[in-house]
Amino acid sequence: MKSVTRRLISEVPVGIFLSSGLDSRAVASMVARTSSARIQSFTLKFDGSYDESVEAERISKEFGFDHSSVSSSDEELAQMWFTAKEIMDEPLNDPAVLPMMLLSKAAQGKVKVAITGDGGDELFLGYPHMKLHKVSLFSNELLSLGLKPFLNSWPDRGSYFGLGFRLQRLARGLGVSDLPKRDLAWRGGFKWYEVQKFLETATLGEFELEKVLEELSFEFDNSSLGNSMESRLSWWYLRTYLMDTVLVKVDRASMAFGVECRSPLLDLDLVELTFELRNRGLLSEYPGKQMLVRVVEEKGFALKRKGKKHGMGVPVLRLLKTVLNDEFEELTNLDLIETQGFFDVQAVSKLKRDFYSNIREIRKEVWALFVFQGWMQKHLERSTK
Repeated sequence: MKSVTRRLISEVPVGIFLSSGLDSRAVASMVARTSSARIQSFTLKFDGSYDESVEAERISKEFGFDHSSVSSSDEELAQMWFTAKEIMDEPLNDPAVLPMMLLSKAAQGKVKVAITGDGGDELFLGYPHMKLHKVSLFSNELLSLGLKPFLNSWPDRGSYFGLGFRLQRLARGLGVSDLPKRDLAWRGGFKWYEVQKFLETATLGEFELEKVLEELSFEFDNSSLGNSMESRLSWWYLRTYLMDTVLVKVDRASMAFGVECRSPLLDLDLVELTFELRNRGLLSEYPGKQMLVRVVEEKGFALKRKGKKHGMGVPVLRLLKTVLNDEFEELTNLDLIETQGFFDVQAVSKLKRDFYSNIREIRKEVWALFVFQGWMQKHLERSTK
């Protein structure tokens, strides 16, 4: 409650970015109980399997918010891409920056501060694949040899967490005994052993990614925040994905439209208390986010304990094959790739063939290339003016 109260202190209007997820609902319940002002809430409305606006609207009514559903059609997401190119001072491989910008644009002029649920998955181990790290079979190399061809046989059709996406993602990490590497394989883009092949070594020289991974693995094994698997995983996500991607995305997207985002779940006292309780073994009875659920329910709000997890998904494959296809083809033209000298032309050509075939699950790799090329295009234009 204190973490929410602190973030509601403001001389300007405060709203909330609302999703249907547990983190967002937990924060919203505390905001509703704490604030005496009429809170404005904002939720994205997607097309197809990516949409969660109906449930979010129901939640807003339960808490008495003044609610707005923000359209994020493919055309609007595509248009926001061109704005994103203008504000990104470094490449950011998270397509969720586009809907986050749409959300912030809708809030502009209505609120100056927006409360978010960022940090809950990292602090309370909410990502589904975190549980898989506890299963020792997933590091078995013999098992992976038999399962990988089977799992990779399902094509990725581009839907939100579709079967092909999930099975091919699972296959990526099978047989990898080192937990940080396995985790990166499950949630990352290019696999660490593919990066060198994709880069044009004649121009860039040897890229010592293995050395970087060794340093990260050492930090993971020797985290000062605790020795348990749960504490190390939480530290790993707070230190990498949250700090280097999620918060950068939120900051760039929201501040582009003059909105300051604040997350109660990243309150220092709350983070320290969570790690202390976990390290003392006092959270074993409440795995994952059950402690968060209990705290909220003790304050008088009932939260659903089960339900399909739904993040701020973006139909990357659909966008790049339709409304952003001309831009994609321009930025990944093989003559341009060869002239730049950063990437291996044959590797890019194969990536594009796989992209159009709908077989391999490579949406993160394709988006990473697209974003980098967009960033390069912008900065090359500046350097020639």
